Amino acid sequence: MNIQMVVLIILSLLLVAKIIYLVATKKTDKEQEHAVHHRHHDNR
Repeated sequence: MNIQMVVLIILSLLLVAKIIYLVATKKTDKEQEHAVHHRHHDNR
């Protein structure tokens, strides 16, 4: 295996992990927002 190939694979894996992390954090943020919104309605 070439060193270039290994570096390329590692970079692509990091990129994929970063995208998954961003998507996951966005989803959790939306869920939290939704929960807060529900609580606000209950208080009314």
